Order: sequence, then C-alpha cells, then structure tokens
Amino acid sequence: MDVNKAELYYFSGTGNSLHVAKELQNRIPMVLCLFYHISLNL
Repeated sequence: MDVNKAELYYFSGTGNSLHVAKELQNRIPMVLCLFYHISLNL
C-alpha cells in the first residue's frame, strides 16, 4: 500500500480511515499524525 492510496482513503470519508491509520502507523508515524491533524481541522 502506498501513501497516495492512503490519502484517498483518508479524504474519501469512508470507514477505512482507522484501518489506514493503523497501517500507516507501522510505516510512517509522522505522516499519520499529519493526516490525523488535518482530519480534525476539516
């Protein structure tokens, strides 16, 4: 799974966000934090 697909999952508003967050956490925690911060501000 690449980061671009992760972005699509995050911003599509699907229920997969938590799953994607867990996947990203294993690879790039800083990006996870950034996406989480952005999603809170939407």
